[in-house]
Amino acid sequence: MHRRTPLLTVLIVAGLGAALPAGLRGGELEDRIKTLELQLQLAETTAALLEKENEALRQENAALKAKHAAAPAAADASEMPPAEGGEAADPFRVGAVWYGTLRGGKDGKEQMKWALSVSERTGDRIAGGVAFDVPGKPKFEMKFTGSAPTDGDGPVTVETERVGQAKLFMRGRLANGAVTGACSMTDPHGRKKYGSAALIARDRE
Repeated sequence: MHRRTPLLTVLIVAGLGAALPAGLRGGELEDRIKTLELQLQLAETTAALLEKENEALRQENAALKAKHAAAPAAADASEMPPAEGGEAADPFRVGAVWYGTLRGGKDGKEQMKWALSVSERTGDRIAGGVAFDVPGKPKFEMKFTGSAPTDGDGPVTVETERVGQAKLFMRGRLANGAVTGACSMTDPHGRKKYGSAALIARDRE
């Protein structure tokens, strides 16, 4: 703290004379002056901090306004149809549903319908759910993971989770909008069967 001139000290004492208790002398007066100076410094520091907080709030408010102004433009862009050859061309995009038939057993006489719904798509990886409709038995569903081309023809795999002992694995090929391939099926009793599988996209029925 810098040293005050005698004149400034006299002015401070004169200005505070009315507010100071009677009989305050010498060191007590100097202590009171130092206390007031510290209070002034604290007030200045507090004011500076408040100014910084106000500036931060102003910047945050400006950013929120800019984000709000950009929201309608983003919504308009999201409503635009996908570019040709983009996501709309992906036969196994999220939301796609495929129906088909599984054949197995001796001479392929055992048949059941199945439907595959895609809920996840990352690169060539797919995931979702499979529903099976076995004649004379309740319908049941299983989760699956697999792979499929994002555009055009190519290999397709489907592997369900294991529920008890039941499980299915299919390896086939997508060509001309349909999937055909071979599969292995394990029933709830642990009996494994081999057969064929076929799928066609719902929008191609």
